[in-house]
Amino acid sequence: MLVSACNNSEVKTIKPAYIPSHDSLVLLFTEVQLIEAHLREVQNLKLNLDSVRIRDYGSMFKKFGISKDAFNIIFEYYKDNPNALEAIYADVIIELSKMEDMVENQIVVDTVSKKVN
Repeated sequence: MLVSACNNSEVKTIKPAYIPSHDSLVLLFTEVQLIEAHLREVQNLKLNLDSVRIRDYGSMFKKFGISKDAFNIIFEYYKDNPNALEAIYADVIIELSKMEDMVENQIVVDTVSKKVN
């Protein structure tokens, strides 16, 4: 859905009736980043990208209780509102960094626990 903004050359997306909370959007967009990273790996392995994309995003929509259409409307709204999207993605980066630290710490713990004296 689009409506004209203040001047004739700009088009703005209408604010969706339902927008998840900031924290929910951070979790949702973090999941999107994880899916996209996985899809890059699948593509590098020359596997069936389309079926994996459908499966992964379908799982995400189910996990977050959101339809593909609702997600697309929300995403388009935020694409047209870069300041709000930037604030969300600042927290997405923090979440991804926490996940990375957890993985790195687990690798260290696994390496130490398997060390033979």
